[in-house]
Amino acid sequence: MNDDRTQHDDLATAPEVALLKAMGAYDNFGRRTVMAQRAKLTKIQMDVIIGLDLFGTMSMTQMSDHLAVSKEQTSRSVAPLVEAGFVKRERSSREHRVVEISLTERGKRLCHEHKREAAEDVRTRLALLSKEERSQLLEASRTAERLLCKLRDIELGRTRARACEQAADSIGNGASEHERHADTAQGREA
Repeated sequence: MNDDRTQHDDLATAPEVALLKAMGAYDNFGRRTVMAQRAKLTKIQMDVIIGLDLFGTMSMTQMSDHLAVSKEQTSRSVAPLVEAGFVKRERSSREHRVVEISLTERGKRLCHEHKREAAEDVRTRLALLSKEERSQLLEASRTAERLLCKLRDIELGRTRARACEQAADSIGNGASEHERHADTAQGREA
């Protein structure tokens, strides 16, 4: 019995568990933001659009890997996006058997609007924290993003993972502007 308790205590303080808890907190925060601004799309459809925005053209297999779902589920999620004009499907010019998907102009506009609305939602929520807490969260987020993208590069061995870092850099560059907005919002409330 004591051994079970000791193992449980060791697990509760393990660095891996801390990472999993942080991932869960980020996922919950992000999921609430995405779900609030998803334009009547399912969560997985919004994930397809966000993935294409981050990584550009992807094969259906790559998208399945990105979503961590079956190819069939990916196909079922992509089909309505094609019908709605957000995503286009084309055969690869390099390998005819491969189907590639990418955002249409309409899909890019939807994604841009989604990011704008999501950024506003995040800005409002971050205003609930002190300036010091926002700074700590921003620094921790930048570090986590950089290291997790590096891990993805190592695990996948794909150059597409570099788009993850580029996306993080472009989002990070706008973070100080978002932080200023949150500071202003907090100042108004004080």
